Amino acid sequence: MAEKVIENLKILGMTEYEARVYTSLVKLGKATAREVHDDSGVPRARVYDILDKLAKKGFADVEEAEPKQYRAVEPEKIMEKLKLRYLAAAEESLIELEKLKFSKREELSPALIMRGEWNIKERIRELINNSGREILALSSNPELILDFAEEIREFAKAGKIICVLDRVDERLKSLSGYVEFREIVKASWLMDGYLQGVIEDGIKFKMEGIFVFDSKRSIIVIDENGKKLGVLITLPIIAFMQKGMLESVILNKTTPLDL
Repeated sequence: MAEKVIENLKILGMTEYEARVYTSLVKLGKATAREVHDDSGVPRARVYDILDKLAKKGFADVEEAEPKQYRAVEPEKIMEKLKLRYLAAAEESLIELEKLKFSKREELSPALIMRGEWNIKERIRELINNSGREILALSSNPELILDFAEEIREFAKAGKIICVLDRVDERLKSLSGYVEFREIVKASWLMDGYLQGVIEDGIKFKMEGIFVFDSKRSIIVIDENGKKLGVLITLPIIAFMQKGMLESVILNKTTPLDL
């Protein structure tokens, strides 16, 4: 039996036995409880109960005969029903969770450490979408910009984005009309540390990028011996100081980059 199908049906809300019995019915076309038991491996004592439940839920049709015959309702119809139920449950859960979040709001930490590339990118994506006026960025990893191409294009309709790069990457041409790219041309001890990274207790830390959103929040993305680490700054005064640092770099250490 296709275990992947079973797991997906469970994700959509079926129990283990329901998923196995329904899959067997689809495979067999029309079958008795005994035949379903033989094919699915579901205990015979449970098969009758599961078949009745599937019939009541509209997932199976029953043919009154001796013995009873069962037939699976078309998978396309069932998948649509399960999908709608799944989406409705997700939406309802989100609403209730948001209520809980705001019913007892804790004081926001001025800095939040995030691990995992997916977590970091999702937070950057969220902040781009929620920004209004200006995003300043400094990046040594072009992928860190390209991953948000869609969000950047949308933001650029009303906001301004300036991105400082340490090297040219031809793939960024697709964003040249939306982002003011600038290239580092003057070295400094600060920029050398940023570009080369630092080693502490045998661990190399290299900053891949920093984003400052509307002078209110920022995210620093760090490579920690090959693993991604993100630092979300939510204290506006720190983000404002980071903006000042980036503006100084832009003014004194960079030149416009024509992609």
